[in-house]
Amino acid sequence: MKIKYFAVAFLVGLSIIGLQSCNNSTADKAEDVKDAQTNLLEAQNDLKQAQLDSVKDSDYSKYKTESELKIKEYETEIAELRIKMKSQKKEVRSKFEKQLDELDKKNETLKNKIREDKNWVKETWESFKNDFNKDLDDLGKSISAISNDNKSQK
Repeated sequence: MKIKYFAVAFLVGLSIIGLQSCNNSTADKAEDVKDAQTNLLEAQNDLKQAQLDSVKDSDYSKYKTESELKIKEYETEIAELRIKMKSQKKEVRSKFEKQLDELDKKNETLKNKIREDKNWVKETWESFKNDFNKDLDDLGKSISAISNDNKSQK
């Protein structure tokens, strides 16, 4: 008889525990949903950051290397023009010196601009790249123009 009472008491206890866990499960599931939503937002933010990093790391690094090579090439051309300029008359030489000094400043400005580390968003990266390309092309055209002027002054 005691065993029957014990078995009944045990079953009643299990039933009470089961009912309580059923009542708490909706609240637990609501918390789980909130946690899942939070995790989803964090994952989306991580994805956005990864995309930004990939723009920065791949495109920017490649572009930076190419631009720095072009800037060094322009430095060399300016130095060569300075050497050629020494054979010019004094009044022509002073004119070219001023122009070459300006080109040196532009070249240095571009060098500093490409070395700045920024957190690029795809749209601003494209805008920067277009502006920088224009400035770099303008510098190249200016160097060519001075080189041609220097040849015609001989």
